[in-house]
Formats: sequence, C-alpha cells, structure tokens
Amino acid sequence: MSVWTAAGKGIRYKEHPTRKHGKRPDRYWCIQYELHGRNINEAVGWWSDGITQSHCEELISTLRINQKGGQGPQTLKEMREFNKDRREKEAAANAMARNRNRTLGGFFEIEYLPRIELNQSPITIGQKKRFIKTWLAPLTDKPLHDITTTDLENNVLRPTL
Repeated sequence: MSVWTAAGKGIRYKEHPTRKHGKRPDRYWCIQYELHGRNINEAVGWWSDGITQSHCEELISTLRINQKGGQGPQTLKEMREFNKDRREKEAAANAMARNRNRTLGGFFEIEYLPRIELNQSPITIGQKKRFIKTWLAPLTDKPLHDITTTDLENNVLRPTL
C-alpha cells in the first residue's frame, strides 16, 4: 500500500506500486484546501495523463484567488462543470454557425434523406423526393433561415411541374 507524499502546500501524490511513467512510478495527484471551514480533498489525475506538480500549483492558486474574490469556480468540481458548460455552449454556437447557411436542398440530401432511408419504404422515399422536386424546387437553393411561411404558401399553391 503506497502512502501520500506532500509535494507542496495543499498538494500531495501517491505512487502506483506497479505502473510506471518512464522509469519512475506513476503518480496520482490530489489537491487539498479549506473552503468555508471545511477541508476539501480533490483528485486531479495521473502523472502519465499530463498532470504535474506545477499544474496542481496553478490549479490551487486559481481556486484560492476565486475563493478570496468570491467569483468564478471555487472548487475543482465547479471548475470542471464550468468548463463543460462553456464547451457545450461553444459547440452549440458552432453548430448554429454551420447550419446558418444550410439550404433546404442541402438539408434534404445530407440530413433528412439518410434518416428516412433507415426507417421508411422505398415508395415513401420516392414520394418525398418527388414532393421536394415538384412543390419546393424554387426553395432548394434558399437558406433555411430565410424561408418564410409566405414562401411555402406561394410554392404550395403554384407547384413547378
């Protein structure tokens, strides 16, 4: 059983008995700090995953600054959740930017058609292709966000044959 070794103020590690990182035993890093009168111990990760003592020092320094200022994430768990939320928001914004200029025809070919081919019969797929070709042909080159109900009403009432 390996023991915890202090590496600095609020930083400690435990060496794995068999796993190596290079020639030395792999280290599992943890940070310890006080928040609202409670001691908090949080795992940071393995040395082989890129976690170093300097990384732990930066983390604990950032957390202490946030705790003193009362702003931002004050625990490692909150920091991870904050970063996860930020990544999800960025991914959603990127998806919206990609889809901003998607046309009706592009959407039909790239997204809609592959989905219906999985679940619907060839006859139904043919009907939907003919519907797009007959009723919505003038709108296939128009971006989805620019299509209005007026456009749809005009094309449904006056199909292209």
